[in-house]
Amino acid sequence: MQLSRTHWLLATALVVGCAEAGPPGDVADVADVVYTNGRIYTVNEAEPWAEAVAIKDGKFLVVGSDGDVEAVTGQATQVIDLDGGFAMPGIVDAHIHPYEPYVQAEAGNLLFSDQLDADGIASAIREFAAANPDREWVRGMKYGFGAFEGAKMTREWLDEVVPDRPAYMVDESGHNATANSRALEIAGITADTPDPPLGAIDRDPVTGEPTGYLSESAMGLVGTHIERPPPEAYKRAIERSLKQMTAWGITSFIDMMAHEPSIDAYFELDAEGKLPFRLNVALAMNEYTAEVATVDEARAYLPRAIERSTDRINTAHFKYWGDGTPISYTSLLVEPYADRETYGEITMTDEMIEDAIGYLGQGIGGHVHSITDGTARRVLDLVEEAHARYPGQVRRFHMGHNQLVHPDDYPRYVELDVVAEIGPAMWFPFSAKPILESRLGEERAQRYFDIRAMLDAGMTVAWGSDWPAGTPDANPFRGLEGLVTRAHPSGDFEGTWGEPISLEEGIRIITMGSAYAMEREDSIGSIVAGKHADFVVLDRNLFDIPPETIYDAVVKRTVFAGETVHESD
Repeated sequence: MQLSRTHWLLATALVVGCAEAGPPGDVADVADVVYTNGRIYTVNEAEPWAEAVAIKDGKFLVVGSDGDVEAVTGQATQVIDLDGGFAMPGIVDAHIHPYEPYVQAEAGNLLFSDQLDADGIASAIREFAAANPDREWVRGMKYGFGAFEGAKMTREWLDEVVPDRPAYMVDESGHNATANSRALEIAGITADTPDPPLGAIDRDPVTGEPTGYLSESAMGLVGTHIERPPPEAYKRAIERSLKQMTAWGITSFIDMMAHEPSIDAYFELDAEGKLPFRLNVALAMNEYTAEVATVDEARAYLPRAIERSTDRINTAHFKYWGDGTPISYTSLLVEPYADRETYGEITMTDEMIEDAIGYLGQGIGGHVHSITDGTARRVLDLVEEAHARYPGQVRRFHMGHNQLVHPDDYPRYVELDVVAEIGPAMWFPFSAKPILESRLGEERAQRYFDIRAMLDAGMTVAWGSDWPAGTPDANPFRGLEGLVTRAHPSGDFEGTWGEPISLEEGIRIITMGSAYAMEREDSIGSIVAGKHADFVVLDRNLFDIPPETIYDAVVKRTVFAGETVHESD
């Protein structure tokens, strides 16, 4: 996570050299733009604060004082006075799904806009169905599982809301969905239908009939019968999300559920000059994404995706879902669930695990979704095996979520260079906390997102919003406030959850930590001479305000490669 001594000496030499250069004579010494009179938090431990930066060809040329940048300021240099404003590195989101927030809407389907109760969800579905009488399916996404008893919407409930055609609703986690009776009939799901591998068809305990509630790979039984959104819907959806992300100060990210149509969209937007981001894309490899692509389609496309990789868009990555959620008992635990005699299971077959090990041996970047401690342990075993089989060939590994990790496994993350990405913004009490406590027991639930312990153990921690799963937006300052206070920014839920961390640690997680997850820590994540000039200017100094107000921070300016790509009033 820290700059090497070589990198630090190089950065220092650049700053000092430029500061001592005097009036620029060679055009190579002249900055394109300088920002002066600011309070700039660099996330560079050697020089954490600066007053000014100079930018040349999209990279930081000088980071230092107003006097330092004068040495590289020429007649053609644009000079921008920050007027004492606070700046910091561009935010790096290590786990986001940019097409998901809007692709259903772009395809004409229902996207729940708020965390509605059951009556509100029913009203939204009825209004949508009435407004779209010609749609074959009533399809919705991102309903709050906390709205239903036991977190489960049932087919009987959905039958009352949509009695005349198939309906299919996916919850906010993306790991569970509910189909009405018409949809179950189309999919051929009956009491005699066996659970698919690594999935579950919820059944009435008395009759054995399916309740309509489907988890993990069982979602694919219905998803394969739903028409996929057209390719142009992905491009429109991503473009809408990118505008939002720029306004939140995000300048780099990992798309953690990419497919051929979304990857096509990124390259098209880049060609059109509409992609002010650096990004990695991880090709989704599990069956329950069948609405977009099957596993066989993903396997076939992966080599072609890798061939398209560029410095701006790195496509040499895969992603597997290692588990579901403890809420639906689809996450593997080291110790049994508190309210059921089961350990759960990993949602990767032996074949998938072997495929993942083989991909790692080919130098392909690896990402696995892991919510709970049993899954994390199995994934660490996978990474360890890859290193044993292919010494020196395995790249840095990225484990997603890490909401519950067994303390015995903390050292293994460090030894195997596995990044612990945390997200979504569930670092504080929220609506599903009572359900989690019943599943895990209160003592084990208190270790949920034990970030303080992870940092103390020397683990590399990154941040991912997971937007739109489990969070209304990808605003990084929501997450930052939660990290620092361990309370809910809305104030709707009492208490705190877990030990807080410092503001410096939190900022480092959402910048350098996530840059490390992207394997781009040498070029982004901090404001250092030679790195890409990606940074944000806020309407307040985060170090001068109560931590309970961090979420209120507004991004006044987002700069990518030295160019302003967002500016607020």
